[in-house]
Amino acid sequence: MKILVVDSYCALGLDTCLRFINYGHEVKWFIDKDEDGKTTTVGDGLVDKVKDWKPWMNWAELIFLTDNISPFLKDIRKYREKGYPIFGGDDLTAKCELDRNLGQDIFKKAGIKTMDYVGHLQVLMTALSISWRIRVVGYLSLAVQKSINLFHMFPSLLVT
Repeated sequence: MKILVVDSYCALGLDTCLRFINYGHEVKWFIDKDEDGKTTTVGDGLVDKVKDWKPWMNWAELIFLTDNISPFLKDIRKYREKGYPIFGGDDLTAKCELDRNLGQDIFKKAGIKTMDYVGHLQVLMTALSISWRIRVVGYLSLAVQKSINLFHMFPSLLVT
């Protein structure tokens, strides 16, 4: 099978590419440039890298996306709507994952039960209020450790 792996500048897909190759697939790997416009050397000599992913879309029998932070996710959705075989998210699915409340609402509308979601800031504020005796910022790890212990003892603290 011909597989195009589309990756962010983080270059998360090397292991996946090598596994695809190990199973006998032909792989092309696109890695986006970082904020400075540089490309990584990760995987050089191990995987056939391509400088642009779009020209390889028609070549590929499967397009595999490694994450949901890539700036080209909106373009990916357009290809998916045209029927391209894409395994991975797009800008809409990334939004649902990154905005947990939106994702939870979508699940609830579909009739899927979910756990109550407590935002990270709410957990931190609860942890800090429980650990009020820890006054020095240098002891933050101790405060977090005590808070985690308290959450195990009193799980109702996690519910808003």
